[in-house]
Amino acid sequence: MNSGRMLKLFVPFFAVISLFVFNAAYGEDDSSPRDTAALESRIFALEEALKKKADKPDPMKGFTSKLDGRIYFDSYHLSGDNQSDTPSFRDDLYYNGIKDLRIGATGEGYRNYAYKVDLFFGNGNTVEIRDVWLSASDVPLLDTVKIGNHRVEEGISSLLAGFHTQFIFYDGADFINFYRLGLSSQHLWVQKRLRLFAGVFEFKPVAQQLRNETAAHVNWGTIANTRLTYMPYISKDKDGTIDGKHFMLFGINYGYYDVNDANQAFNERYGQLFGTLQRISIDSVDAYQQVGLEYVFQRGPFAAQSETYVRTYNRYGNRSDVTIWGLYLEGRVFLTGDFRRFNADQAVWSGVTLKHNLEFVKERDWNLAKYLGAWELAGKWSYIDFNDCSKAGISGVLADRVHDFTLGLNWYWAERTRVMFNYTRILPADKVGGHSGIDLFATSLRYYF
Repeated sequence: MNSGRMLKLFVPFFAVISLFVFNAAYGEDDSSPRDTAALESRIFALEEALKKKADKPDPMKGFTSKLDGRIYFDSYHLSGDNQSDTPSFRDDLYYNGIKDLRIGATGEGYRNYAYKVDLFFGNGNTVEIRDVWLSASDVPLLDTVKIGNHRVEEGISSLLAGFHTQFIFYDGADFINFYRLGLSSQHLWVQKRLRLFAGVFEFKPVAQQLRNETAAHVNWGTIANTRLTYMPYISKDKDGTIDGKHFMLFGINYGYYDVNDANQAFNERYGQLFGTLQRISIDSVDAYQQVGLEYVFQRGPFAAQSETYVRTYNRYGNRSDVTIWGLYLEGRVFLTGDFRRFNADQAVWSGVTLKHNLEFVKERDWNLAKYLGAWELAGKWSYIDFNDCSKAGISGVLADRVHDFTLGLNWYWAERTRVMFNYTRILPADKVGGHSGIDLFATSLRYYF
């Protein structure tokens, strides 16, 4: 084929292609109005999404924060058997009102940092510092570091905020220091099943953190504390995320309390009420040590938990050391088949996963309850032994041994709102030739925001 013939075939072909390109670039749009409206709608949605993203703080360049808090409306009545041959325990405690009011904030940002501020408004005209700390993650050798007022890990009960307790009053509260000013670190291994916590804290009571700071710098002492937990197994969601529906945990914690005040006291309370069952005064104390063991098990709606505490006061001046020890056993079950989640990062209970919240509907002229929320039944036995104190002649011992039995019913309206009912029978024993019984009835409406 010669070049002239090739040119005759190429010219018409080039003309057709040129016409097609010109029409696509400058010709009229033959798309339908419906397609144009859909395109405009998509562009508007994209613009709105970009605007919201621009308004939201970048966690890499600042903190994302949220406010939170809680309110407890409590009511309780304490009454005793009034036996004349028994120790004189206070049995006239009554209370109705706001037991706990807290306001705070949490946040995280700059990739590795987090903070929390939690202020407690007590029944007096005081504001106490509770959780106020800053943490950093992925720190070389130290992993996660936290500085500020936070919890001394003396077992799982020491970490339970009211949002996560199964009873109105804390388990093992007499052996727990709760919040202290300090520096700590935590490490996670074996897919978060092995966890180590270690910290150094100031021994000074939290309520005195802001008092007399300029008038007198009192050195209260130091706490060195560590906690090691291991979970042989823990269940996961389909996507591999830990849900904690089924798990088992073993733990041990140890604390050395170097106190500078030689006069120490062990207050056995009516389960965190505003009264004390007995106050054991221990003098000539150089330091004391405490060891705790913990066990937690959950299988769906059923869970069991137990802790043992042993505290030994080391005394000087030829005074014999004294040991106080206690334990509790508890079991609980969701009658509605729900379950409580578990936070493997902190080795502590988390919120409840509800199948249904308490929900109402209106049908014709009637207001009906569509769902009744979740119901949890719980039982607990606690025991504290002061025999060693009596043998050493320690003052304030009204009963060598104290048992208490508690039945609880928790009604969850939603994950962050519930009503709690507790009945506790307290039985002090082995002192003054007899024993007395004390009954504690308590209810609490708890709301978290």
